[in-house]
Amino acid sequence: DISNTAKFVFIKNHISQLFLNFIPIGDYYEYKILSYPDLKEIISWSSKEINFDNVNFSPDDNFIIFRNVTSSQEPNNSYGLKIYDLNKQKEYNLLLNTTVIDFDIAQNSKLIAISTEESGTKIFDLKTLNEVFKVPISGYVKFSPLENLLILEGNNTINIFDIKSKSLIETYLGSNPSLSLSQTYLAYAISKNFASLSKEINIVNRYTKTQNKINLNEEYFVEDIQFSRDENFLITMLSGKDGYKIEIFKKTASQ
Repeated sequence: DISNTAKFVFIKNHISQLFLNFIPIGDYYEYKILSYPDLKEIISWSSKEINFDNVNFSPDDNFIIFRNVTSSQEPNNSYGLKIYDLNKQKEYNLLLNTTVIDFDIAQNSKLIAISTEESGTKIFDLKTLNEVFKVPISGYVKFSPLENLLILEGNNTINIFDIKSKSLIETYLGSNPSLSLSQTYLAYAISKNFASLSKEINIVNRYTKTQNKINLNEEYFVEDIQFSRDENFLITMLSGKDGYKIEIFKKTASQ
């Protein structure tokens, strides 16, 4: 994988151990972060030492974040997040013995939102690791395009919080929410939860409170919803009995 600014390369190698060159006796993974383009090794580790769910670079590539980390050195402890500062070459462990459901990093790389099974959702300052926001709701989290709002999707409920005032400003019943670039429009699927079939997508103008509905020709799993940059088109990725498909809807004069 290549980092967001192409300053680093993430490499994962599968290592197989063989006895007499043909009998498998064990396998593991080796990971490396290399600088680019000189390919100098920054850090390396193996799955014998550390295991985790996934790895993400911050948008500015100053941090690399590992989710739900276990270590052979601390067999009785796990961490929701391990954050490695690539500039200082220091690592920090957050959320002892806590399971992280989802996290998102603001595009300016100043804040990280973390949702956990045990303690709801928190926002930390990514540079100081100080907690700046907390709410007792768990789910899927995403910063808004202007990064002043936090979208928290729980079980069939979409909650939008104002980060500065730390207040809940909007709630909708649905799943798979997506805000337009100006944050004027919110689109989401009408379904029991994010893993349920849907036959309807709702589009809300957050300022006028007007709504428009898109009726799909059959029930689908709504995999993703995105607005075009000019907000004149809505792009959906759907999956159903015939596989995946992308449908594009155009905004009308009345909308």
